[in-house]
This record gives sequence, structure tokens and C-alpha cells, in this order.
Amino acid sequence: MKIYSHRGNLSGKSPRENEPAFILEAIAAGFHVEVDLRFVDGAYFLGHDGPEHPIDLADFDREEIIFHLKTPHVPALRHADCFAIENDPYVLTRLGLLWTNYNRPPTPEAVMCAPELVGDERPLDEFVRAMRHHAAGICTDHPLLVRQVLAGA
Repeated sequence: MKIYSHRGNLSGKSPRENEPAFILEAIAAGFHVEVDLRFVDGAYFLGHDGPEHPIDLADFDREEIIFHLKTPHVPALRHADCFAIENDPYVLTRLGLLWTNYNRPPTPEAVMCAPELVGDERPLDEFVRAMRHHAAGICTDHPLLVRQVLAGA
């Protein structure tokens, strides 16, 4: 199961979400990262609620990155993946990965959202043990814990 850090988080939500240095720290820790990308006035920004952190797209065009597109613009990427999703249960990414929306059941071919992202009350370790054979990946604010659970499972 591939582990995706949600916005660069490693051990829970952080005020540093979507900060460029934070994203690179998660990659250095060995994770793929789902990050929010915006295109505003000809420039790229990271940020969930708005264009918060300006970036040079080339610095983040890496295979470990999957951009969640927050504006209607598809960037010219060579290595990174991207997707846009609103109310659909699933979406195909630019590179053909199936991404599951919040509160949707996982499939063995898809990346699912972890319980803390969808309001599921189950403890994360219990959820991961139950789902590890039912999804291709998991996007979570707690990738360090997920890696630990999967290593011990």
C-alpha cells in the first residue's frame, strides 16, 4: 500500500500544511505527497483555501507529488501527477491512478482517504489493518503512524 502524506503532514494536522519546505520534508521522509495547487494570474501557488505559497512548478514536478488542482488549469507536468475532484466518488489522475473522494469505499485499485479526513471514528491503526488489502494507497495526515502499522501488520 502506497502512503501519501496529506499536504505534507507527518504526524497530524500542522499549520505548515502546503508549505514548500514542509512538502519536501515529507518526501525526504520517504512519502508521496498530495498537495493543493492553484494557478492565479499566471503563477503557481500551494494552498488549500487560497493561493498561499508561491512556487516554481519545476521544483515540484517530481514523481512523489500528486497535485490536487484547486483551479481550472492543468499544468504541463513531466513527472508529477494531478487530479481535480469535487463531488464525484472517484476520479482518474493524469497518470491513470484512481483517487477516491471523501466518504467513499475503497477499491483495490484506488487511493483512499484516511479516517481522519472523512470523519470516520475508528482509530487509524485499526482502519489501516482492516483496509490494507482493500486499497492501493492511503492519503493521511499521519503517514508515519501508517507506515509503522503496515510494518507491524
